[in-house]
This record gives sequence, structure tokens and C-alpha cells, in this order.
Amino acid sequence: MSRRVLLSLIAFLLILASSRTPASAQTPKKPSGEKKESWQAIFIGKQRVGFAHITVQTIERDGKQIIVCDNLNQMTITRFGFSLRMSVVQSSEEDSEGNMLSFKLSIDNPPTSKVESEGRIKGDQLTMTTMSAGRPKVTTEAWDSTVKSPAWIDRALEVEPLKAGESRQFRMYDPQMSKVATITLKHAGKEKIKLLDGSEVECDKVLTTHSMVPGLKITSYVDDQGETVKTSTNLLDMTTYTVSKEEALKAISGEGLDLGMDTVIKTGLIKNAHNATKGVYKVTIDGNAAEAIPAGPTQKIKSLSDTEIELTVQAIKPGTKGDEPQPASDYLSSSRFLDLEDPNVRKLAAEGAAGKMDPVETAVALEKFVATRLKNKNFSTALATASEVARDLAGDCTEHAVLLAALLRSNKIPARVVIGFVYADSLEGLGGHMWTEAYLNGQWVPLDATLGKGGIGVGHIKIADADLSENSAAPVAAFVPIIHLLGKTKLEVLSVE
Repeated sequence: MSRRVLLSLIAFLLILASSRTPASAQTPKKPSGEKKESWQAIFIGKQRVGFAHITVQTIERDGKQIIVCDNLNQMTITRFGFSLRMSVVQSSEEDSEGNMLSFKLSIDNPPTSKVESEGRIKGDQLTMTTMSAGRPKVTTEAWDSTVKSPAWIDRALEVEPLKAGESRQFRMYDPQMSKVATITLKHAGKEKIKLLDGSEVECDKVLTTHSMVPGLKITSYVDDQGETVKTSTNLLDMTTYTVSKEEALKAISGEGLDLGMDTVIKTGLIKNAHNATKGVYKVTIDGNAAEAIPAGPTQKIKSLSDTEIELTVQAIKPGTKGDEPQPASDYLSSSRFLDLEDPNVRKLAAEGAAGKMDPVETAVALEKFVATRLKNKNFSTALATASEVARDLAGDCTEHAVLLAALLRSNKIPARVVIGFVYADSLEGLGGHMWTEAYLNGQWVPLDATLGKGGIGVGHIKIADADLSENSAAPVAAFVPIIHLLGKTKLEVLSVE
């Protein structure tokens, strides 16, 4: 069982948190062709995990100035002893006022997964092509020509620095989410900080928030030369430092940090967690506990204080009936990550459901089928598409959940994925996890293909669900709620029956 659903968000954080180009009130207008660059070292906590390289160049095209920004991020981390390497490349073009003209995005997680997307503005329309498992998908949508490019988050300060106490908002296209977000920049005074080499410098402090990622806060520090020398986020304790090329490219040891082990919520032994029908827990969260964990058919919430709740988890088994509304057609449709048209997916869907006519029997059979067919259990892939999983038959919880959802939909059973926590005996605690829900007999029924037990017990705590219908390079929004809880949550077992 995997404890690492956070990794799709990390790619997003790398781009948003480390794409900090120099920002200065004194920066002269660059002549066409001149290129400037910066390098960053990326840390999670005290552990160096990667680097970023940003270049910005002004060119002329059809008599107009175009600003081209290229951003490369590479990161290597360890999860439960497995090394995972991710490379994120984002390029954008904008006009002199920051209005987006085009973008390209590539997220590479070898050896299994690579997703790419690119978009180009023509008139009042955005045409976007996404590529996954070697197949393109082209979509178009209406476009507002005043929407800024991803690089404008830094160029805005270069063109017009923030004054003391000033706040500023603008709308920016986020290629990771394939959505337009509202970005807020706020000058938060001055602060003396320590840089990577141990030196201290007094900087202007700039706070950045992103409307599509509630709770995410990015703090940037700009020195008296107008250069952003340090950036940090409140998620995963991720920090970047502007450094020399030689410093940025220093080797990553990988020692001392394991994002799987380091984010486990310790509980002690919970006997029979995955076969029990009712579990009661006291949950303490550094934040608003009642808002962090949702109530629903499988979870009841009793508020004890602002930071504490009593959580009752009730198992729902396949075959019981409910009265939840019929889901929308999105839960039966093909998408970037649930690519139902893939020949391998269709083949497995037919094989796993062979001889079954009843939807409940089909769903249970498919859960067990995925559990047994994915023989290569590993933690080296962040998030693969259903077609990639069907081809390689490898992965951990996200791959099990995505493939099961695709096989269910292929058999006309509405399905979605769930992000939350799962209990593991080997850890005596809970870790981040993804599983699947199928709409059966009027209710959403949890299924976990990493277990293949015909449903789940009380060892799963749901935080969010997603239909994975978004046409984006990574379904970032679905993972955001659980990221806020990592390292900030305690759980006490009150009873299990």
C-alpha cells in the first residue's frame, strides 16, 4: 500500500515556488536576444532534493516584443526506500504586458509516466494539445486576452515593484491545472533572513496566494538589488535558494529524508482495521479539524474543539443500498488519466468482468482482478494513466486506483478515485493513499485494489474524491486537501468493532 499521493502536487509546487526570476525596480529593458538566467537549489526541510534553472529572453516577432521564459525543475526523493525522480519543464511566451501567448509543459517520471501539454492563443481561443501514452488530445476553449502567463508572477514585480503594504491581484493561466487562477501578491514588510551559505541579508517580504490551491502560501524574499534570493512554501516545508550553477547542481545524497516514512501518522496497532465495520477516532489537526475531514456516508464528524474532532468511520460493503443522487456522466467518461479507449484497458476490462452480469459482482471481481494482476508493486511512479498501468501492470496505490476506476467505467459502472489515509500494520500508522469508489445500488461504495477484499473496513479515512476528468497535465487540485494534513495530524484510536 502506498503512502504517497502527495507527489502530483510536488510537481506543481516546484513550478510555482521555484520559478522566481530576478525582480528589480532598476532592471533596464532588455534588448531583443539577450538572455538572463538564474539557478535555485530545492530543499524539503533540511534535505536537498533538486534544482531549478530559469531563463528569460526577449525576442522580436512580427515587429512585437515577445518574452520567452523556460523553467526546468528536477527532483529526486525517497519513498519507503524507493527512489523517485521527476523532471518538470515549463515554457511560456507572453507579450510585453504579460498576456499569455503560448505555453508548453512536460512532466517526466521515468521509467513509466510522461505527460505533456501545450497551448497556443489565437484571437479569442485557446487550443490545447495534451499527450499521454503517445496519444494526443486536442481541445479548444474561449480565451480572455488579458489573462497573464505563468511567468508574469515574477515579471509583475520587475515592471512595477510592490510598495510597502501594497497588495495586487491578477489572473494567470496555470498549465498544471489547465485553469485560470487569481494570484494575489502582498508586500509584508522587511525581514532579515539567512541564505544557504550562512550569510544574512535584509529583504522585502512578498506573500503570494493562489486561488485554485486554498491554503497554499508562498513567501519570497527580495534583496536590495531586486533579486529574489529565497522562496518558501507552507506545504511540505519546501524552500528554494537562488545560488550559483555549481551550487545548484551539487549531488543529492537522498539520505535523511523519506517522504513515505516521514509523513506517517502514528497510531499504534489497530487490530482488524480492514475487516471491522465501525471505528471511532479522536483526530487532532493543526488547523480547523472539522473543515479538514469531510463528513459523508462512511464518515461522521463530532466537533470537540477548533482543532479536535471525534471521527466515526462506518464501513459500507458492496450490495447494500443507499439514496445518494445519480452521478453525472463525467463519472462514466474517458479522460486523460482514465483513457478508456486504450486497447489494453479494454482488454483488461473485459477479462476482469468475464461472466459477470450484476454490477455489484462485476465491481468486486474487478477489484480483486486488479489486485492480482498488478504484480510489480513499487513506489517509483508518481501518477500513471490507466493505459500506462494496463501496459506495465506495475505501480502502487495510485496505479491500482486509476486502473480500477477505468475498468469500472469501461463496464458502465460510474467510478471515481478517493484521496485520503490508510492504516498499515507494518507501520502501525496511517499514510497517504488513493483508492476507488464505484456507484452501486444508489451509493458510492469504497473499493481498494491494493487489498482486493471486496470493499474496505475502517482503516481508510477519506479526505477528497476526484473524477479525474480535468484535461490537465496533473490533477493537482484533487491532491491539495491531503497535503495540508501531512505532518500536522494526530490520531488516537477510541474503539474498533
